[in-house]
Amino acid sequence: VLGDKKRLLAVAARRYYFSAMLRAPETPQLSTAELLDDAPILVVDDDESLRNLCLRVLTAQGHQAHTACNGEEAIDKVRAQAYRIVLLDLKMSGMDGIECMKRLKAEGCRADVVIMTGFAVVSTAVEAMKVGARDFIEKPFRPQDLQALVEGILQRRSRDSRLSTDPVVAF
Repeated sequence: VLGDKKRLLAVAARRYYFSAMLRAPETPQLSTAELLDDAPILVVDDDESLRNLCLRVLTAQGHQAHTACNGEEAIDKVRAQAYRIVLLDLKMSGMDGIECMKRLKAEGCRADVVIMTGFAVVSTAVEAMKVGARDFIEKPFRPQDLQALVEGILQRRSRDSRLSTDPVVAF
């Protein structure tokens, strides 16, 4: 008899829980990806000609883009505004790309970071991925390579934001 009462209480609790969920008003919650959909792309490189090339390619593609000439400037810009992608040079004077990415992540930067490097070494790429890089691109690169990389990241971000974030409830 005691076991039957426990089962009845459990069934009643489940019914109450699910009926309350059905009655609760839907309040849309935006994912991080949705919040960053309109955010610009940040290009960080100490080579002005590469920054300008990336800026032209990205704006021609319809993206809003900003530039920074070193890691410190990048950190300042990320503190002031959210970015959806950060294209980050690996070898810069002062702070290198790995250190900059560590500091960006420590500051709470939610952007996908792409390491740009003229020194493609597997160990460096692995280190960058461990620290949080989404991808890397070897310099010099063609404009269409940059376009394809950016579009691939944005498509993955869009696909990831469509995945359900609803909790799974099991009894």
